[in-house]
Amino acid sequence: MAEPLARPLAARETLRRRAAPVTVLTVLHAEWIKYRTLVSYPITTAAVLALIVGMGLLSAFSLVWNADAGQAAGTGAVPALPPGQFLDGMQYAYVVLGILAAVFTASEYTQATMQPSLLAAPKRIPVLAAKAGLMGIAGLVVGALGSAIVLLVAPGLLAGVDLAVGGAPDGIARIIVGSGVSLALMGVLAVGLAALIRSLVAGFITVVVLLTVAPIVLSAVPVEWVAKLMVYLPTVVGSQYLSPDPTATIVDPCWGLVILAGWALAFLVAGGLTLRYRDA
Repeated sequence: MAEPLARPLAARETLRRRAAPVTVLTVLHAEWIKYRTLVSYPITTAAVLALIVGMGLLSAFSLVWNADAGQAAGTGAVPALPPGQFLDGMQYAYVVLGILAAVFTASEYTQATMQPSLLAAPKRIPVLAAKAGLMGIAGLVVGALGSAIVLLVAPGLLAGVDLAVGGAPDGIARIIVGSGVSLALMGVLAVGLAALIRSLVAGFITVVVLLTVAPIVLSAVPVEWVAKLMVYLPTVVGSQYLSPDPTATIVDPCWGLVILAGWALAFLVAGGLTLRYRDA
């Protein structure tokens, strides 16, 4: 009788030994499955890309339609336009991707799917790290790809009316990289914020207020130190790389991305501590 009883125990021991350990990459793959199987997430990500490209090309087309080609040709000089002028869509992309990241994280609490996720990955921090990593990768790809398309296509559209996109190649590369990095950091920031608040509606509203309402409200306050404080808000400090003259900005573009990374890290740490020490 001992032999039949020993077989299930041996089989279980074999399965236990063969079971792959749960790593950050394993959790990241699981989050990727969640992301791609819910159609609204890829569609919203594609909409962010379309927003950046669409608004950039629309800006170029508006210049073409309104340009006085005869007057421009008569001057003998081709006016050079700042590249950041064609990336106004990044401000809207920050908000849309931030909302997507907040919904991607907070919806697990609303739909009560966070507990199964934590049971599958006993260590909680890798779950949050995987969500932040996935949204960061999405933001990096979409931001860099969208800005690259705009800055490659816009010069061809403007050439017919004797206009050009200014900037040295290294400056163009800086803007493309800055677009990707800043959008990635916005996604990470929103993931941490949603993990901290743990409410879909509250997370949605907080992201919108922080990224859009707060800069408008603070800029309307007629106090000098408040105006200076407004520069350090995420959407403002994170878009300093778009300035046509980086030396004229209050915050250096590189330091602006560092400050934005500080915002993202602060919210991510706060969200991680909340996830670690509170019940799901």
